[in-house]
Amino acid sequence: MLLIKLINYLKGYLLVSVDGYFLERFINMCIRNEIFIWDIHKMGSAKMRVKMSVKAFRAIRPIAARTKSRVRIYRRRGVPFILHKYRKRRGIAIGLCLFIAMMMYFSMFISGVEIAGNEQIETEVIEKHLAEFGVRAGRRVSGVDIPMVQHQMMTEIPELSWIGINIRGSKVFVDIQERNIIPERIPEDVPCNLIAARGGVIELMNVRSGFSVVNINDAVSAGDLLVSGIIDSDAGVRYVHAFGEVFARTWYEAALEYSFSFEERVDTGRERNKRAIRLGNLQINLYINRRIPYTVYERTRTADAHRLPVLGTLQFVRNNFREQRIVSQTRTLDEILILADAELREIIDEQLTPDVEVLGVEITYEFITSELVRVTMVYTCRENIAVQALIGVEEVLPPLIIP
Repeated sequence: MLLIKLINYLKGYLLVSVDGYFLERFINMCIRNEIFIWDIHKMGSAKMRVKMSVKAFRAIRPIAARTKSRVRIYRRRGVPFILHKYRKRRGIAIGLCLFIAMMMYFSMFISGVEIAGNEQIETEVIEKHLAEFGVRAGRRVSGVDIPMVQHQMMTEIPELSWIGINIRGSKVFVDIQERNIIPERIPEDVPCNLIAARGGVIELMNVRSGFSVVNINDAVSAGDLLVSGIIDSDAGVRYVHAFGEVFARTWYEAALEYSFSFEERVDTGRERNKRAIRLGNLQINLYINRRIPYTVYERTRTADAHRLPVLGTLQFVRNNFREQRIVSQTRTLDEILILADAELREIIDEQLTPDVEVLGVEITYEFITSELVRVTMVYTCRENIAVQALIGVEEVLPPLIIP
């Protein structure tokens, strides 16, 4: 349907009003004579509006005469009529042709690269490697060998688990999936200790190697020694590779303050666009009045960049200004707690690793003033807090005895 509308618009068509008492006969005769009409709207018992091509309008004259109908054109639409309207304005025609030619030219080159999905790998690193393999602004779209680039990227960046490259128009979209990097363990033949990665209360210990220096229900802080790799016995001092798990009850806490009355920005529906063309350090504003017409507004800037082989980067810049008004709002304690629950959970969840078991969640609040409340959320968790650490030099060297 969309393709048919586009074809009709390119060829041009007429909006025609038909008045008469034999409208059904008029339609049937058009169908019988293979005259295409569409978008038929009856305006009453003796009037309707239809759309038809210029050629069809010439062909319906005998049908209109036989059905005693009056046919009248009330609107013309399509490219031919637009060109006819501006036939004496050569500047517009030349500008339109240049615009179409520029768009066709720019579509042959990569206008930008958008990267998504990376958290550990820096975007600059990915962009640098993509540029080495020909995926950068200004390169021809047809010159990008996607399977080769994907293979090279997987080879050059070991942290990548998967990479997908899609070209839509003149823009390249890169989707990244990173590997779950397992921290390097200390080799088994190297003596080490187990220390606490986080503070908590010991609940369970499973020590396979080493000497435990803490017991169940002991409270420890981050960095405290849990299992020593130095074993002192009657046979002498031995250095071993401490290994095992120490599970502790841990707590994660976050707090935010909320006011019962607050101000909120609300869009009024009015907006203004200011456009510009930027080539290197040269910017040409496509507007005269620099003044922003709104007192309170939100600005959004978008730039469609095209890399030209000789001239550099050409940008089509659009600054969108949306008018806003400040509205004073109030909220109840229940509304604050619902809002805080979502925001505090998001803060704490970012700190949790997949192996942390959440045992319970507690949310409390206290009034700082009559208009301000502080909401605190605490996660009670269970996790293995033991991490390996090399034995320090001060633990190995004997104490210095001064005679």
